Amino acid sequence: GTNDFGLYSLVAGLIAMLSFLNTAMAVGTQRNLSFDIGKNDADGLKSTFLCSIVIHIVLGIIIIFVLESIGVYYLTNFLNVPPERNEDAVTILHIMTLSMFLTIIGVPFLALLNSHEHLWVIAIVNIIESLWKFGIAFFLLSYAGDRLITYAFLILAMTLFSFFSMSV
Repeated sequence: GTNDFGLYSLVAGLIAMLSFLNTAMAVGTQRNLSFDIGKNDADGLKSTFLCSIVIHIVLGIIIIFVLESIGVYYLTNFLNVPPERNEDAVTILHIMTLSMFLTIIGVPFLALLNSHEHLWVIAIVNIIESLWKFGIAFFLLSYAGDRLITYAFLILAMTLFSFFSMSV
């Protein structure tokens, strides 16, 4: 419905403010990994990759802390959320925070795939994600329960799939 879509977009807007960071980190990580690949330095590549994983995990934990403290406070006190959907909005924020964390810690794996030019893997995962979203849309047309929470969980499941696909 329009109210649920608006509520989801409102919460997603909070998280989208941090997405620029994800893009910058992905480009920086890919550049450093490509540099090590160009030098044929396997030990340097391994070291760079492990450092980038640690950096992304730390960054993800910081973002979880910020979204779970400041984000919840901002959502419940400053945004215009209908009182009957306030709890759902907080639940969506929790789900999207976890999804954002998975996306952040998946950046080194995506950068490694890009650096090795395994674009076919990325393309397959992106095609499956698109079909998954299409399937979600059709599923929600006939779903009688709370579509907002269900949509958030299904998007989280898709993010989990993407994370595990890229990391494998």
